[in-house]
Amino acid sequence: MTRWLIIAAGLAFLFWLSATATLRLVGQGGGDLVKGTEVSVPSGQRVWFLDRDIGVSGDAGQTGGSARVLYRFVAPQVVENEYKFDDVSQDMLHLCQVILAIHPADEALEFEQIVVALAERETTMGETNPDVAKFFEAFRSADNTCVREVF
Repeated sequence: MTRWLIIAAGLAFLFWLSATATLRLVGQGGGDLVKGTEVSVPSGQRVWFLDRDIGVSGDAGQTGGSARVLYRFVAPQVVENEYKFDDVSQDMLHLCQVILAIHPADEALEFEQIVVALAERETTMGETNPDVAKFFEAFRSADNTCVREVF
């Protein structure tokens, strides 16, 4: 039991350290990520920010529509056997937490859904390419914490 508590405390410390380093990299005043900004993630793989897309889910803003934001990141190692979805799922949760931490405070739009995407290389938004490995995960914000959603 004590061993598991030590492991859990160590993982919590590594998560805190990673988040702190990422926020220093992005800047003290918050703001938004700049294309090419590297973000440290729990798996240790190399990840950098590509772009952000704000859209409306549902019927184009009519009843039932909601705002969503898609943050796309490049992670060349996701194609290697050592990084499967279970591995990068923790990275995507961490990236969502980083997004919440740096989300521009003056942005009036509140997002119902935050989608984090990891791709093995840069692609054009909306491009379909079966040769490029991509992972997606959706979250919602609850009390400034990312909560996974089921697609």
